[in-house]
Amino acid sequence: MFAVIDTNVFVSALITKNPESPTRLVYDYIDSGDLIPLYNDEIIAEYREVLSRPKFKLRKEIIDTLLSLVVENGISSDRFAYEESMIDEKDRYSTRFLCLWRILFLLLVILSIFLQLQW
Repeated sequence: MFAVIDTNVFVSALITKNPESPTRLVYDYIDSGDLIPLYNDEIIAEYREVLSRPKFKLRKEIIDTLLSLVVENGISSDRFAYEESMIDEKDRYSTRFLCLWRILFLLLVILSIFLQLQW
């Protein structure tokens, strides 16, 4: 399964003391190859920025390990501009939101899996 992982999932996975928490399972699924994260430079930068916040008290080595895990086990999915003409030029802007809806859908799928695991 492929997914864009929300930054808060990784925050929770790294600070939880419960190895069976849904967010920790996401980390474990990535580590085992059962979940393939999609990322780009912006996402990696956001992960680093948020995880480096002093309030989380995460060591640089832990953050680097997580980012390496995402890059090594994931797929770089850089954004690209669609320069071709479109039947309806208003769709040019709608396609940007389509990507966001796909991400939301993937997150909902992951959430439903976690809810099934907890029951």
